[in-house]
Amino acid sequence: MTETDKKILEVISEMSPAVKNYSKDLEGNPQLVKDFADYAVSDKEHAWRAAWILHHYSEKFPRDLDKYAQNIIDALKTVEGHGHMRELLKIIYKLKLSEEQTSEVFDICYEFLQNNKLQSSVRGMSFMFLIRVADEYPELKGEIETIFENIKDFLSPGIRHGMEMRLKNKILTK
Repeated sequence: MTETDKKILEVISEMSPAVKNYSKDLEGNPQLVKDFADYAVSDKEHAWRAAWILHHYSEKFPRDLDKYAQNIIDALKTVEGHGHMRELLKIIYKLKLSEEQTSEVFDICYEFLQNNKLQSSVRGMSFMFLIRVADEYPELKGEIETIFENIKDFLSPGIRHGMEMRLKNKILTK
């Protein structure tokens, strides 16, 4: 384990409100952002927490993470933890992706959405990404409606309602 990994693990090994505030320490420190981005896409212990911190950082500084987009997309294909998937999706949602990357993430999210074994939070973030893409590519709206129709009976009532409302507000009204 490298010294950088040890320092990151020290910060993220305990989950507390202070950890969320740690994202402020990333501001103005590109090397620390890179270190967290590398850790977040790894299979190391608590990598999902590094992704969680980066997600909070991306709320304010998404462009700082754009250069790590492909690494995050690649990690999304291999991570197994549902919380890790969710946090990586939250980061990706904020990034400016190329058309090719958008297509790649669209396909991943489509697969996640159809996987009944995934936590609803992963499926919900996947749906949010599909809707975001439909804002950019209106020709996909019909496909997203069809996807939802195909999976809605396998969703919990709360998740189904939330997705219906997003679909209604973002897709069906435009």
